[in-house]
Amino acid sequence: MRLTITIRIVANTYDIQVNSEQRIKTTLRVMKENIQDLTHLLHLLADVEVREKHSGRRINIGQTFEEEKIYSGYELVVIPTNNASLSKRKKIGYEKEKSS
Repeated sequence: MRLTITIRIVANTYDIQVNSEQRIKTTLRVMKENIQDLTHLLHLLADVEVREKHSGRRINIGQTFEEEKIYSGYELVVIPTNNASLSKRKKIGYEKEKSS
Protein backbone atom coordinates (compact mmCIF):
# COMPACT_ATOMS: atom_id res chain seq x y z
CA MET A 1 0.00 0.00 0.00
CA ARG A 2 1.25 3.51 -0.82
CA LEU A 3 1.68 5.93 2.07
CA THR A 4 2.13 9.68 1.97
CA ILE A 5 4.26 10.78 4.91
CA THR A 6 6.40 13.72 5.95
CA ILE A 7 10.01 13.31 6.99
CA ARG A 8 11.60 16.19 8.87
CA ILE A 9 15.38 16.51 9.01
CA VAL A 10 16.63 19.58 10.86
CA ALA A 11 14.57 22.50 9.47
CA ASN A 12 13.61 20.77 6.22
CA THR A 13 10.46 18.77 5.63
CA TYR A 14 9.93 16.34 2.78
CA ASP A 15 6.52 15.02 1.76
CA ILE A 16 7.09 11.66 0.12
CA GLN A 17 5.21 8.59 -1.00
CA VAL A 18 6.51 5.18 0.01
CA ASN A 19 5.41 1.58 -0.13
CA SER A 20 4.30 0.39 3.31
CA GLU A 21 6.45 -2.74 2.85
CA GLN A 22 9.67 -0.72 2.38
CA ARG A 23 12.18 -0.58 5.24
CA ILE A 24 12.48 2.86 6.79
CA LYS A 25 16.28 2.83 6.59
CA THR A 26 15.99 2.17 2.85
CA THR A 27 13.84 5.28 2.49
CA LEU A 28 16.41 7.37 4.38
CA ARG A 29 19.23 5.96 2.24
CA VAL A 30 17.35 6.71 -1.00
CA MET A 31 16.62 10.23 0.21
CA LYS A 32 20.29 10.71 1.07
CA GLU A 33 21.33 9.51 -2.39
CA ASN A 34 18.80 11.64 -4.28
CA ILE A 35 18.49 14.90 -2.37
CA GLN A 36 21.72 16.84 -2.75
CA ASP A 37 21.42 18.75 0.55
CA LEU A 38 20.89 15.54 2.54
CA THR A 39 24.12 13.83 1.57
CA HIS A 40 26.19 16.13 3.76
CA LEU A 41 23.54 16.53 6.43
CA LEU A 42 22.90 12.83 7.04
CA HIS A 43 26.65 12.21 7.04
CA LEU A 44 26.99 14.72 9.89
CA LEU A 45 24.07 13.11 11.69
CA ALA A 46 25.38 9.56 11.27
CA ASP A 47 23.96 8.55 14.63
CA VAL A 48 20.27 9.32 14.34
CA GLU A 49 17.02 8.08 15.68
CA VAL A 50 13.62 8.50 14.13
CA ARG A 51 10.52 9.39 16.10
CA GLU A 52 6.89 9.79 15.16
CA LYS A 53 6.15 13.47 15.75
CA HIS A 54 2.70 13.28 17.31
CA SER A 55 3.33 10.52 19.87
CA GLY A 56 7.11 10.84 20.20
CA ARG A 57 7.34 7.07 19.74
CA ARG A 58 10.79 5.86 18.71
CA ILE A 59 10.79 4.13 15.33
CA ASN A 60 12.98 1.13 14.51
CA ILE A 61 14.37 2.04 11.10
CA GLY A 62 15.24 -1.59 10.41
CA GLN A 63 11.53 -2.38 10.20
CA THR A 64 9.06 -1.61 7.44
CA PHE A 65 6.54 1.21 7.68
CA GLU A 66 3.83 -1.42 8.05
CA GLU A 67 5.64 -3.23 10.87
CA GLU A 68 6.14 0.07 12.71
CA LYS A 69 2.49 1.00 12.16
CA ILE A 70 3.29 4.17 10.21
CA TYR A 71 0.26 5.38 8.27
CA SER A 72 -0.44 8.10 5.69
CA GLY A 73 -0.28 11.56 7.21
CA TYR A 74 2.37 10.67 9.80
CA GLU A 75 5.39 12.90 10.28
CA LEU A 76 8.69 11.26 11.13
CA VAL A 77 11.40 13.35 12.76
CA VAL A 78 15.06 12.41 12.25
CA ILE A 79 17.09 13.50 15.29
CA PRO A 80 20.75 13.09 16.27
CA THR A 81 21.70 10.71 19.07
CA ASN A 82 25.38 11.58 19.55
CA ASN A 83 26.84 13.50 22.52
CA ALA A 84 26.33 16.88 20.87
CA SER A 85 22.71 16.12 20.23
CA LEU A 86 20.99 18.45 22.69
CA SER A 87 21.69 21.64 20.78
CA LYS A 88 20.88 19.91 17.50
CA ARG A 89 17.62 18.55 18.95
CA LYS A 90 16.62 22.05 19.98
CA LYS A 91 17.60 23.36 16.56
CA ILE A 92 15.25 20.94 14.84
CA GLY A 93 12.50 21.68 17.35
CA TYR A 94 12.11 18.19 18.80
CA GLU A 95 13.01 18.97 22.41
CA LYS A 96 10.82 22.06 22.42
CA GLU A 97 7.80 20.09 21.17
CA LYS A 98 8.32 17.30 23.70
CA SER A 99 8.47 19.83 26.56
CA SER A 100 5.10 21.39 25.81
